[in-house]
Amino acid sequence: MCDTCKTNNYHIQLMNSGFDNYLFRIKLPDNIEQLDLRLSSKGRYNIRREKRLVNDSFGDYQFVECMPNTTLAGILMESYLEFKMKTYGKDYGLNLEEYCKKYHVSKIYGLLLGEEKIVGAVLLSCEQCPCVYLENLSYNPDLSKYSLGKIIYDEYLKSLVEKEYKELFLNDGDYSYKKRYGSIQEHAWTCDFTRINPFFAILKNFKHKILDTILPTNEIRTFLK
Repeated sequence: MCDTCKTNNYHIQLMNSGFDNYLFRIKLPDNIEQLDLRLSSKGRYNIRREKRLVNDSFGDYQFVECMPNTTLAGILMESYLEFKMKTYGKDYGLNLEEYCKKYHVSKIYGLLLGEEKIVGAVLLSCEQCPCVYLENLSYNPDLSKYSLGKIIYDEYLKSLVEKEYKELFLNDGDYSYKKRYGSIQEHAWTCDFTRINPFFAILKNFKHKILDTILPTNEIRTFLK
């Protein structure tokens, strides 16, 4: 129990039993060469080919990163929200500051294409400790043939290795990119907790004891609960 709960004299109670799920994480290697070797030879060839295709089509690309309180962050976030709307019809209804605060985003990455610096993909990251959390990523659906999501993810992983981060948490979701680069898939159980005052916890337990005493049948107890 955390200090806040102890101070306020609260008890923690499991509310919902939740559901089966799978979470993904990557233990980051010591160097980029080791990261590349986690891909098959075909996988390494494909990512090189995809980057070469972007260079041939746009001249080059830039992998950029910024803090949320910058002009570039505003440009990238605007594109990110636009991509999400086009791809999933999702409207977050949040501005840059609100989104970053709600989802704990501390770094924003972008893939800029050619001299015009067209935003091809955006990745949002929480980097506050040795274990990093990839909050979300999206790419320009009008340029889907260029595999920009795969490219920005590859560049992102390499930047984390260079910064000497130790682990990347990818949460859940059945996405192919989460199963690459030596990711670890873990079985998890999702559930909800709530804090309740101990007085009400005692009252609830007393109620169940009374029901068990005077209403022995499960059907009646279930009906009254």
